[in-house]
Amino acid sequence: MARKKWIDNYFGQRLKLERENKGWSQPEMVKLLEDEGVGLHWTSLAKIEKGLRSVRIDEAKAIADVLELSVDSMLGRKAGLEDDAAHALRGVLDTTRQCELQLLGIRKTLNDRFQDLAMLQFEGREALVSDVDAVWDALDAAQAALGHLAAFQPPKEVRIAPVIEQMLRKQDEGDEAKS
Repeated sequence: MARKKWIDNYFGQRLKLERENKGWSQPEMVKLLEDEGVGLHWTSLAKIEKGLRSVRIDEAKAIADVLELSVDSMLGRKAGLEDDAAHALRGVLDTTRQCELQLLGIRKTLNDRFQDLAMLQFEGREALVSDVDAVWDALDAAQAALGHLAAFQPPKEVRIAPVIEQMLRKQDEGDEAKS
């Protein structure tokens, strides 16, 4: 039972720290979670932050997504930039795949609407057809780019860029010098 309480406390403290670092109030965070499909009152968020209420798995996932962190790091497991970077990379790929599906829906809807116009004759039709062709070309290019991006295979290990490593080392050295 003590471990569960430690996890609740750690998650809550990390949530509060990250939320405050982003400059968000509890009601603003709740709104962002609602956008992710998780309904939560700000008082419940406050209880989670204080470790007085356990977080549900759907809430933990949404909170981590909104904060652009991994659930693991929110739980105190392997917290580090490499893990958060890998999570961010997976998030980009997941979003890309979702965009591909949305683009297919857009194409189908536009195609249906353009078909409604196909048999009509009206002034400016040639210009409209030209614009429709340009839209199809742009959608084809977007579909190809998203397909290429979605096919990316993330590496098993994501490293922090050398510039960031150097910056973190200097920060650690500065912290040690102050001690």
